[in-house]
Amino acid sequence: MAEVLQSTFCKFRQAVERDVCEMLSYRWAMLLELLVGAVYIFAAYQIGRNVLLNGPGKGGYFEYLLVSMCFWAFYNQATTGLLARARHELLIGTVKAIMCTRTSLVEFLCYCMVSSCLESTARCAAYLVVAVALFEYDATQINVLSSAVVLAMTILSHAPIGLAAAAVLLIIKKGEPMLAVLGTGAMWLLSGGLYPESSLPHFLQTLASALPTTHALHAFRAAMVEGASLSALRADLLWLVGFTLVVLPVTHFFSRACLRLARRLGSIDHY
Repeated sequence: MAEVLQSTFCKFRQAVERDVCEMLSYRWAMLLELLVGAVYIFAAYQIGRNVLLNGPGKGGYFEYLLVSMCFWAFYNQATTGLLARARHELLIGTVKAIMCTRTSLVEFLCYCMVSSCLESTARCAAYLVVAVALFEYDATQINVLSSAVVLAMTILSHAPIGLAAAAVLLIIKKGEPMLAVLGTGAMWLLSGGLYPESSLPHFLQTLASALPTTHALHAFRAAMVEGASLSALRADLLWLVGFTLVVLPVTHFFSRACLRLARRLGSIDHY
């Protein structure tokens, strides 16, 4: 057991070091992304000054959009980011090399996702610093523990979706169709990213309530804006736990089936 834990930690450390080195090699791109984020925050602030938010919860529309930006940074890493990462590793030949080792492709992608989530944490912290320093955002109401738990459950519940999409990528080789499905389009509109889901037509509210993203964003918003405790978020967290317990084994068997098919077709290194 000790050897397994040591091996896992070494793999994780090497994956994080690799990602950090690659990220630091694109310093200007990182600065540009932060600048774009600051522009989005400024736009949200200007819109929030002129828009009254009708719906449950405290805070104005600026706070509403700011929370959505922070949440989507983590959601994207667990879904579209994981799929894009699998596509990138496929193109540069890492996937083929990983298949020749005892490390599974899913395990490797999980290591990569953890390092990506660390990047998202730094990005969200930068968003909040800019909002507090320049746009009078009150961060004292944030429940840090509840927010961290909700984000962890968000990643756990949505990562299987990203892993399943990455498994399909080994077969179809194109990630754009799945990026369109998992991206910020339909999910952003249905789960309350731009406006409360209560403003949607009734049949769309029913569809939105079945999405894990809706429950995760609702809980994260309550923790960030209202300072909600974990007990107050119990219903949404239990829904995410139940969804995760269902989707994890399904994703496991589905990914293994896709991997076997890709091996049988001999197309793992094709792109």
